Amino acid sequence: MIDIFDKSLEELKECENTYLSYFTEVTELNDHWLFKDHHIADMYTHNFIYIKEGLNNQDALNLVKGKINDSRDKSFINFLFHPNYHLDWKSFKDIGLEVSFLAYMTIEAEKFKIYKLNEECIVKIAEDEGMLYDGIICDINGDDSDFSFSYRSNIRKKNVFLNHRDRFFYFIAYINNVPVGKCEVFIDGNLLRVESLMVLDSFRGKRIGSNILHAVKEFAIKKNIKTIYLMAEVDDTPKEMYRKMGFDTLGKECWMLRKKENKKL
Repeated sequence: MIDIFDKSLEELKECENTYLSYFTEVTELNDHWLFKDHHIADMYTHNFIYIKEGLNNQDALNLVKGKINDSRDKSFINFLFHPNYHLDWKSFKDIGLEVSFLAYMTIEAEKFKIYKLNEECIVKIAEDEGMLYDGIICDINGDDSDFSFSYRSNIRKKNVFLNHRDRFFYFIAYINNVPVGKCEVFIDGNLLRVESLMVLDSFRGKRIGSNILHAVKEFAIKKNIKTIYLMAEVDDTPKEMYRKMGFDTLGKECWMLRKKENKKL
């Protein structure tokens, strides 16, 4: 069973790297990879250092310290660790890093059961740039972060989506023709990746998210895609919601962030 588990997790990692290849330039070094998005350098999820498996705690800590010292002029630096790592994460917190964990959650499309839907909600897949802007406006309205960053990151994704319509799909939920929720989908072989599922605050608790995921499930089945997966922060409420829907946690990765205002080593 462990061999099957490892193989499945490795397939998800390969899908993640394929997804990132549409946005980032990747440089491979001896014990890590550098991911960089030249179009939006302040986007955490597109600009990070990925630590390959195989380092012990001290070597990993030394690598992280060295990278921090080399990036004093940057507003942030962040790290993603291979899922096989089980290190002393407190030792990284002690040097000023924020430490969190991302869970890989999967479900077989045919087994995905959603019993309650909102009958007023209609979910559509964006067919043109105008519909993409419906989703973008919805996302910006539901984002508490800086408007400039939210707009730039959404436009970056829009341009990639328009150039790769066979791999990227944008699901938008409408009530009375008003966009109230959205999610982004990427397909790679027998895998469907879900990202950025969101619902406007005023429409939460009305099963809009269920409608979106139901539409994603039907899309996966139509495309003969076997597995749906997403990533959720281990300590966040959405992870429990996905678990109740039948998602299983296949593995998790450690994500670390250090902002410029954090204390120096």
